[in-house]
Amino acid sequence: MHQCGAQGYGRVVEGKAEHDNFTSWYQAEDLQKKIFTLYIKHREHVNNWDLIDGSARIVVGNYLKNKDKSLLYKLAKSKSLWDRRIAMISCYSFIKEKDFDVALDIAKALLNDTEDLI
Repeated sequence: MHQCGAQGYGRVVEGKAEHDNFTSWYQAEDLQKKIFTLYIKHREHVNNWDLIDGSARIVVGNYLKNKDKSLLYKLAKSKSLWDRRIAMISCYSFIKEKDFDVALDIAKALLNDTEDLI
């Protein structure tokens, strides 16, 4: 997957995230870690609303559920709109589990963001 071009990588992530069985397929911890690592390493290719909204909550949010969430705070401070969007959308996984703390922290950090749709 890492050998795909920028568009190819994004389409792989988008396609998998939208696939009906992706969530159940993605439950294996070792696979989650590999996909999460690849996603973060190549996130410059995850660079539009559809890709992020369809993948960040599953790939990043689900992986970080019971882990250190400092990466999200780092992404929320990024100059990249897409990194900030990944940080916020990833929080959906925590909200779904009624864990609002990180989502509220990230939302506060982005409250005065210059991008109106962040």
